[in-house]
Amino acid sequence: MNFPIQRSKSVVIFVCLTLAFMLIYPIVMLFTNKAHWMSALIGMGLCFIVNVPLVWEVFIKKHKVENGVLKYGILNDDIVLKDVRIIRQVGKSLEITTNAYKVHMVAMPQNMDEFLGLIEKENPHVKIEMVGKK
Repeated sequence: MNFPIQRSKSVVIFVCLTLAFMLIYPIVMLFTNKAHWMSALIGMGLCFIVNVPLVWEVFIKKHKVENGVLKYGILNDDIVLKDVRIIRQVGKSLEITTNAYKVHMVAMPQNMDEFLGLIEKENPHVKIEMVGKK
C-alpha cells in the first residue's frame, strides 16, 4: 500500500525553479555565446546529477507498507509495524519509536487516518501523540 507524503510548497517551487534554470541556461548560452554552449550543456548535466536526490524526495518518494513493514526511503531502515511503540507528531514529520528504541523521522503522509489505522491494526497497543488528537 502506497502513502503519498505531504510536501512543502516552498520546496516544490525551489526544485521547479532549479529544474527550469537547468533547462534555460544552456539554451541562452547557445544563442548568446555559441563558443561555450557545450560547457553549459555539461554544467546542466552536472546540475541534474546533483539534483536527482532532491527531485526524488520532492516528486517521486512515497511510503510503502508491504507485509507489515514500512519502507520509507532508499537509505533508511525499514520499520516493522508490530514493533512500533510510540508515534509523535514533530512539526510536519512523524517520529516513530520502535520497541528497540530506534527513532525514525518520517515525512507526514497525506492520508494520516489510513496510515495510523494500518499501524493500529498491526499493533493495537501503540501510543499515538498527535497535535489535536488524544
